[in-house]
Formats: sequence, structure tokens, C-alpha cells
Amino acid sequence: NVTETIDRPPASSAQAVKVRVAVVDDHESVRLGLKAAFIEEGYDFVIAASNVDELIDGLAGREVDVTVLDLSLGDGSAVTENVKRVQAAGSAVLVHSIADRVALVREALAAGAAGVIPKSSATKTVLAAAATVARGEVLNNLEWATAIDADRDFAKAQLGRREREILHLYASGL
Repeated sequence: NVTETIDRPPASSAQAVKVRVAVVDDHESVRLGLKAAFIEEGYDFVIAASNVDELIDGLAGREVDVTVLDLSLGDGSAVTENVKRVQAAGSAVLVHSIADRVALVREALAAGAAGVIPKSSATKTVLAAAATVARGEVLNNLEWATAIDADRDFAKAQLGRREREILHLYASGL
């Protein structure tokens, strides 16, 4: 159940190993807000960066389980490159976006992002999504389904008629 996956408490609530988190967003208020929320919930917050270059430089060899990555950074960097560079640093990627550009969301997922969480989501939902991705799971939510459903080539190549129907219904919110 998607809702149960997203609403599952963060790993730190279960006294498990602390999840190591980074945030990359070009808006300072988003970086500061997520940093405060992750720390308050007991996550091991490693770094907040305004772009992927700053993240890579700032990590200096430290490891991160999940990076919450803004879909479209103000530095003009490409989505695919950003996702792949974060992954190359050893981190899973959770895209944090207003999610109104389905083509960019699809690009991020195709590059290997484990999920997309809207910036309009409640903070606890963002934290739970980060924990899900840090566990190595894919975040199957409405944004993910919508991006896949909108990709006609993927739907035709990978899914049967009934599976496409179900995905379309899920992406429609039914």
C-alpha cells in the first residue's frame, strides 16, 4: 500500500541505524527547513547544498544514504547529470519538486531517482519518503505513476493492457 509506505515512521523512530541525509536545493529556506526537520526527527544530517557541485565538494568522502534533490536547480544543470552524479557519490536520490514538469520527472526517474515527492507534501511525508528511499525501496506514489503513465513508449513497451489501465486509474487518483 502506497500510503502505508509513505506514512511509515522514519528509521530513527524505530531505533534503527540513523539514516544519513543530504539536501540539494537552490532555495535557502528549503535547505534550512528540511535540515531542521531531519535533525529534529533524529536523522544524521550530513550536508545542505545549493547545487550538486557544492554537495560533492562538501561531502569530502563522507557517505550519505539518501539525497533529497531539487528537480530543477537555478544553476542550469541537467536533471540526468545531477541524479547520476549524486548516485556516483554513493547516495540514493529522492527528487523533491513542485512536480509540474512531468517530462523532467520522467527524466529523473529514468536516470535512477528512486522517487519523487512534491514540495507541497507535509514535512513528515518528505521525511518518511526519504527513509523509504534510504532503505533501498522505490517510492511508488501518485507522482511516480503519473510520470510513468504519461510516457506512452514505456507503457506500450513494458505493460500489458490491464496493467496500463490500472496505472492510468492510479495516476488519475482513483
